[in-house]
Amino acid sequence: MTLDFKEEEIKEKEIKLKVPFAGYLSPQGELIDFSTPLGESLHNSISNQVAQTYLKYISYIITGDTKDGKYAEYLKKHKPEKIKEMLDDDLDELIYRGYASYYSNINKKFEDFYNEIQNDLRLCELRINKKEEFSYDRFKLDLLKFFLNAYKNGSYLKSVGKITRVDNQIDIEKRLKKEFNLNDDDRHELLVQVERTVSKELLTGFKDICVQYMGYDSIERFDSNARKIDIPAKKNDYDLMFYSNPRVISTSHKDIYDRFYNYILMDWNIYQAPRYLYNGKTGIYEPEPDFVNSHIEESNKEIKNEIESIKRLVPLKERKKYFK
Repeated sequence: MTLDFKEEEIKEKEIKLKVPFAGYLSPQGELIDFSTPLGESLHNSISNQVAQTYLKYISYIITGDTKDGKYAEYLKKHKPEKIKEMLDDDLDELIYRGYASYYSNINKKFEDFYNEIQNDLRLCELRINKKEEFSYDRFKLDLLKFFLNAYKNGSYLKSVGKITRVDNQIDIEKRLKKEFNLNDDDRHELLVQVERTVSKELLTGFKDICVQYMGYDSIERFDSNARKIDIPAKKNDYDLMFYSNPRVISTSHKDIYDRFYNYILMDWNIYQAPRYLYNGKTGIYEPEPDFVNSHIEESNKEIKNEIESIKRLVPLKERKKYFK
């Protein structure tokens, strides 16, 4: 399936919002705009409801000196309500489940935690079926389906095969005190910064989950140093800036020349990442087999040659007439 070209829509959003576009293409090709809630943080922001769902159900490891119990003892003394159930006794570090749901999931058994994912999913489906959906509900539904599979065997880390680690609070506080020049009297501000820091660290894996495990395509617009692009006020200056900066799509789809035909024709960069597929028998997300269907492989070659031929002979501004 060749996706419709959404560049004009992206440009309109950038000019209106004065921020570079960050978002996704759904497996069906729907453009999902994360620019407003994400702002400068691109895909690593806590202010979007899909990101909040990710934080609510992600499992991760708190690093630190836990072998001799020092950090565990610190938690028991200062934050007993935040001690999480150990999910895997083989690991030296403490494993936490659901950063954004500390207070709702403090003492919940795994079954209750899993039931909450199912309830969230059912409510999301109900809103969609009644045509009363909120923004991002379909995206959120796919993310909940991912978590439902990932926890089905009782261990998110084993199922997904990726371990997310964040520093323990003691080390983060030390780092932030230096960075923001805070002292013991700034306790509230320090805790705010700790929460923000941990959330952003956890969200560094959000895009990979969307692209590699859910089949979404991420879209990002940034300069070569991955800095935020300043959007020019004048339309002509903006057009020059738009085409001189990378327009990047990251995907795990194999048929990139068919799926992104129009984007590649217009000089977008396509990055391919490995795909992980859920195996219902093992309860594990497994790497997609290396072999590619011979038809897709042959089709990719033919379409790639066709695109390159057009690009050699036709100027950029005239290529839209060759869209599929």
